[in-house]
Amino acid sequence: MISPVFDETGKPIGASNIARDITERRQAQQKEAESLQREKLAREKAEAANRAKDDFLASLSHELRTPLNPVLLIASEAAENADLSPEVRADFVTIRTNIELEARLIDDLLDVTRIVHGKLTLQQRVVDLKVILEHTIRNVQPELSEKRIPLEFNFDSPIKHVYGDDVRLQQVFWNVLRNAAKFTPPEGRITMVARLLHHKLHVAITDTGVGIGPSEVEKIFEAFSQGDSAKSTAHRFGGIGLGLAIARK
Repeated sequence: MISPVFDETGKPIGASNIARDITERRQAQQKEAESLQREKLAREKAEAANRAKDDFLASLSHELRTPLNPVLLIASEAAENADLSPEVRADFVTIRTNIELEARLIDDLLDVTRIVHGKLTLQQRVVDLKVILEHTIRNVQPELSEKRIPLEFNFDSPIKHVYGDDVRLQQVFWNVLRNAAKFTPPEGRITMVARLLHHKLHVAITDTGVGIGPSEVEKIFEAFSQGDSAKSTAHRFGGIGLGLAIARK
């Protein structure tokens, strides 16, 4: 920075030169710019990887689901075939049950990719929530019976109709109720209560299972995440950590 120097009469007699070394500042600015660029590239790379993962899951789910359909059809027909012996029909029932479970896991993967891409549409209309809950209980009843778990169902509301997607509502309650059945020990107890609170129908499902720690409550709603009690005994409980994530989303 150069400034003129004047004498007492105001006549310029020279110049003052002040120099400041800004090397470190420029180097810091350059490093900051390079760091921001690296972060941007890393973020773009992570987003691209996420998109690739979602596309892969969608493709994989579809490819896995397709060959199950004819097998499920054959097993279902054989399970109802009166010409076959009871023992053979029982074997086909086992096959059908396990294929349905496998198909449900694949459908969960498909639902996650639909949710991520914003392609999960809801067919909303006025539906009977009590009927939906009763259907859900019937679907989970084989697991409850196998573990000798009684389920107390109390629909304590004068209103039973709500506006929603009956298929997706049943999916939500199926996921929550099946979790209760999965993590409740034999001869435990499950309670489902529906009541009207502040003009809204609230459904509460309570069980005597292993429970969820306070630090796990938010984490269990993340895709592919399970509570510590589930992870420590993953082989015993099974599942891939999608049910509650889908239920919330």
